[in-house]
Amino acid sequence: MASLEEGPTASQRKRYARSVNSVTEGGSDDQWESDLVFTRADLRDVVPHDNDPVVISIVTAGRKVHRVLVDHGSSADVMFWSMFNKLQLSPDLLRPYTRCLYGFTGDRVEVRGYLELRMTFTDGTMLLTESIRYLVVNADSPYNILLGRPALNRLRAVASTHHMKMKLPDLSDKVIVIKSDQEEARKCYENSLKTKRGLCFFHSSCLLIFLCFDCLDNQPLYDLVYHIQNKCNLKNLNNLNNWI
Repeated sequence: MASLEEGPTASQRKRYARSVNSVTEGGSDDQWESDLVFTRADLRDVVPHDNDPVVISIVTAGRKVHRVLVDHGSSADVMFWSMFNKLQLSPDLLRPYTRCLYGFTGDRVEVRGYLELRMTFTDGTMLLTESIRYLVVNADSPYNILLGRPALNRLRAVASTHHMKMKLPDLSDKVIVIKSDQEEARKCYENSLKTKRGLCFFHSSCLLIFLCFDCLDNQPLYDLVYHIQNKCNLKNLNNLNNWI
């Protein structure tokens, strides 16, 4: 599972439409706003990578939590049920959640409820503590927490996958620089491949076929199609190129 999307209500859609059509004059009403700039100096400690995600650590409930994915594609801040249990939080803290949450495949995700937790973000010298509202989700994930757009906007944080860092201002107008744990990020990616399931579909001249299979690490699509074709004794896959 990667990004998650909350299903908007009718009133939220109306409010969004009004905000898009309105023009607000003047500057921001923020009392503090730092310049968050990424430079070549931020690349000095970055291990060359191929699209690694930004994975950081935070402090909450008196414990340091690793495997926190900074996910710009998620419209919700998510804590997974396994992490909720590891923090030994009481289920009584959960408030009912009646809206829908969907994964990137469009599947509905089970939400146990939501709660607010104070989270501390630090680079070892400076820190910022903010309350973040998390949806507690019962789903498998190599990550413990997803930091989505709501948290990033609340923190005024900016993450760069190129520089493998997230920057955010503290209350004194200084910039906190949190480095991504690239080793942890790659472990999470490898774990996601072990549990991820894929959907392969192709059609012949008169038939549409859907097959669900376990993802095979580093296996080219054509090799996989050849395996499916032989196993199912299917002959006409000439139109598969239209789907790749």
